[in-house]
Amino acid sequence: MSGESVDRKSGSVDRKSGSVDRKSESVDRKSGSVDRKSGSVDRESGSVDRESEAVDRESGSVDRESGSVDRESESVDRESESVDRESESVDRKIKTVDRKTNPFDK
Repeated sequence: MSGESVDRKSGSVDRKSGSVDRKSESVDRKSGSVDRKSGSVDRESGSVDRESEAVDRESGSVDRESGSVDRESESVDRESESVDRESESVDRKIKTVDRKTNPFDK
């Protein structure tokens, strides 16, 4: 299942919009994500977003909404980084133990 690899990048957003996130991820790199991301909103609110899309191109309000999605995906990355920090802290504790055993060996 390729959806599992997408979950690591987009986080909980992938569970809500599904395959739309796969498109929005690649579009984010090109910064043309405004149209395709707002398309996923069309499924929820309907034709209202079609009208707002034209306005969003001028006001850029879609960028603010897509920014909130990016914040969620960033929070997922921070969690994975925190796990790495915990494993590093364990290594540091082991090193401190080695320092204590060295003077006894002498």
